[in-house]
Amino acid sequence: MLAGSSLPASGSRYSGSSFGPRTSSSTITGTASYANQGRARTAQRNQGRLCVYADHTSGRLLGAELCAPDGEHLAHLLALAVQQQLTVHDLLGMPFYHPTLEEGLRTALRDAARQLPNARTSDLAACPALGVPALD
Repeated sequence: MLAGSSLPASGSRYSGSSFGPRTSSSTITGTASYANQGRARTAQRNQGRLCVYADHTSGRLLGAELCAPDGEHLAHLLALAVQQQLTVHDLLGMPFYHPTLEEGLRTALRDAARQLPNARTSDLAACPALGVPALD
């Protein structure tokens, strides 16, 4: 948010409740940086960060905060996911086309999925890093 304003800064969007730094054991945070995200790099707009918040037990998406290129598209998708009470795994089961900025969401969801008690291997969340920043 901009200081003294009720409007978010340009490029900043949020969905669900604002969580800020979380210390609760009932909430997990998945993050993604846009510094090495392929589509953002190609467009020379590779700045920003995305955080998704999910319930530790169920994996249900609780909200998200982001400042990323074309963030309004991700905010719309995330608001729908929160409203529909989708889980991290529900979202990872949906297609993420390449190359798109939405792949940053997949990265954050995979980070969150690795923290869930019953991580599934079908969505690649449990796979080790490849050692190539643009692909991890």
